[in-house]
Amino acid sequence: MVVKLHRYRYLKLEIYGNELSLKLLIQTLRKKYSLVFGEIALAKSALHVLQLTSNNFIIRVTHLHRNQIEAVVQLIGDNTYIPVIRRVSGTIKGITKKTEEQNIIMNIFGEEEE
Repeated sequence: MVVKLHRYRYLKLEIYGNELSLKLLIQTLRKKYSLVFGEIALAKSALHVLQLTSNNFIIRVTHLHRNQIEAVVQLIGDNTYIPVIRRVSGTIKGITKKTEEQNIIMNIFGEEEE
């Protein structure tokens, strides 16, 4: 029987304000994470970032480091942009499914999509 060492969590991140490039976001997250929690914790977190659109990103991190990455995301915001974590899921499919449900609800109530 194969035992998985890590369970991953996927966090949907939205950036409000100025657009942020994928490279700059990764550098900022890694720098703040290593500053606050150390290089060893950064290596154990298995941090990866995917870009959906210009202001939407998916962050993959181990389940043990989820709370730490949420704290770091709040630390990276400044006057030009504000990062907000919208969803957390165990799979990428779960994040996209929840997003589609949210869009359907927004359409029912007549709210404009961004």
